[in-house]
Amino acid sequence: MNLLRFRSLLMLLVLLWQPAALAHSFGAGTDAFVSFLNAVSIFVSDPILLLPSISLGILAAAYKTRGLVDIWPWLFGSHLVGFLTASLVGDWVNSILLVVGLAVATIAALVSKPAKILVISSGVITGVLTMLVSLQGHAWHELSMSVYVGLFAGASMGVVISSGIAEVALEKLPEKVSKIALRVAASWLAAIQLLAVMLLIA
Repeated sequence: MNLLRFRSLLMLLVLLWQPAALAHSFGAGTDAFVSFLNAVSIFVSDPILLLPSISLGILAAAYKTRGLVDIWPWLFGSHLVGFLTASLVGDWVNSILLVVGLAVATIAALVSKPAKILVISSGVITGVLTMLVSLQGHAWHELSMSVYVGLFAGASMGVVISSGIAEVALEKLPEKVSKIALRVAASWLAAIQLLAVMLLIA
């Protein structure tokens, strides 16, 4: 059974994985609306951005109902910090984000009621790194305003959607079943991100 689960995880990662590029293109040369959509979509299409965001969303839901409301200002502020410092980092930040996502998912899987400070600090670190990875390889003022707007619009999308789905599950399903399901989902996310880190550093 453990071997079957490992193979399933490996197959899922292969399906999701795309090699990390030096920079996201954001549809260079397209009009403003298409550039905006391309910027938003990278947070869904790039596993390096998506997996840690989902992990944070599950952690926020495990913290408390509407837990995302408590960390939202911190998350937005961390995105702003990442935006301002993105030109200073290299592609090594990809691995760091996945390691943080792995840690966040592990906390969500092991801690039934995470402390507020733990959730906020996880949000801040994930938020900064998410924006760093999304803008990696681009210099200041290199991209259009529509791309920057799309990045801020999309940066929290994975967190919001995953947190919303997790909260619906917690509200609609029996408490014992929903909590087990949430922790199983978090453990799978942790395992997938561990494999992803191994692929990146191999």
